Amino acid sequence: MKKLTTRNLVKLEKKLGKNPLSVFIGIENGEMPKLSDLLLIWQHILLAEDEKKYSDMSAVYDEYDNFLSEGGNLVSLMNEIIEVLQDSGVIPKNA
Repeated sequence: MKKLTTRNLVKLEKKLGKNPLSVFIGIENGEMPKLSDLLLIWQHILLAEDEKKYSDMSAVYDEYDNFLSEGGNLVSLMNEIIEVLQDSGVIPKNA
C-alpha cells in the first residue's frame, strides 16, 4: 500500500506553494487538475518507496507512461492519488 509520509507531504506543499488538496478543488466545476501537479503529488508518494529512484521527475514520467500503457488514464491516476491521501490520513475515507 502506498502512503504519503508527513516529510514528503511538507516537501510537496513547499513545491506546490499550496496544500495538495487544493489541486482538486476545481473538479466540482468541471476543471481537471494539471497533469504536472498530479505527477508532482505522485512523485512525493513514490519517494516513500524509493527516494533515490524517484528524486528525478524523469523516473516519475516513465512510471506514468507505464501506468498509461497498462490501461491507466488521468482519472484513474487522480483516483489512486485520492486513495493514497485517504490511506495516509490526509483526507477522511468518506470524503
